[in-house]
Amino acid sequence: MIYRGKRPDLMAVPAMTPEQRAKALEKTAEARTARSALLAGVRSGTTSVAEVYGRSGEELVKRTRWRRFFERFLVTGRRGSRR
Repeated sequence: MIYRGKRPDLMAVPAMTPEQRAKALEKTAEARTARSALLAGVRSGTTSVAEVYGRSGEELVKRTRWRRFFERFLVTGRRGSRR
């Protein structure tokens, strides 16, 4: 984005200790594996769409990108999920 004149205040990324960074990386890795397991279950048919919608209050389902969900659910893949 191009700003003319004064730029809005930008926040700096907070400095993390190596322990905090390791903990954050571990947490994100766990979330990624849980999301990939959810999407793999949808793709294989062990998890239905109704089950996923029923779990819509969970943080795991909230943070799943829906385009990726539909790519796994539909056989059409990426191109069909964008339509």
